[in-house]
Formats: sequence, structure tokens, C-alpha cells
Amino acid sequence: MPLRIRTVRYQPRFEHHRLELRARVPRLEQILDGLEWLIARSPEHCPIVWGTMLRYAMSDAFPGAPQVVVIFTIEDGDQVCHVRDLWTR
Repeated sequence: MPLRIRTVRYQPRFEHHRLELRARVPRLEQILDGLEWLIARSPEHCPIVWGTMLRYAMSDAFPGAPQVVVIFTIEDGDQVCHVRDLWTR
């Protein structure tokens, strides 16, 4: 079976929070690159927020950087993932 890669689109709310967090989360862009890879390749393996169509992907926390959580949906016939928000824990 060939590798299936979905299109990942970022919503304005996500971009707003990304800019806010960039200054205080070390290596934020590398963390988000890893989460984008996961979302593009196997979003169906990410947990669903109970009672919604939302899913989430989380990074691992590591020394000096918090855990990053990204909320997204799978849409357009399972071809596009819309990344809607992010925050740290």
C-alpha cells in the first residue's frame, strides 16, 4: 500500500497562537514540523475529542520545552487536515 499523505492547512487561530508562542517555546518550529508529519501521514491514529469531530496530536515535553498540543479536523473526503489551534501544557 502506498504512503498516503494528506494536505495540511493552517487556520488563522493556529497562526495567531504560533506567533505568540514562538518567543517563549524553544524549538517550536521543529516540534510543529514533527506534529505536521504525524497529521499528514496518519491523522486517524490521533485521539478524538469526545463528542466532536476534533482530533489532537501532542509532542513530548523535553527539558526546557513544554508539551505542545495541536487540534485539527480531517475533512474534504479524508484528504485535507485543517489545523485549528495549539497550546502548551
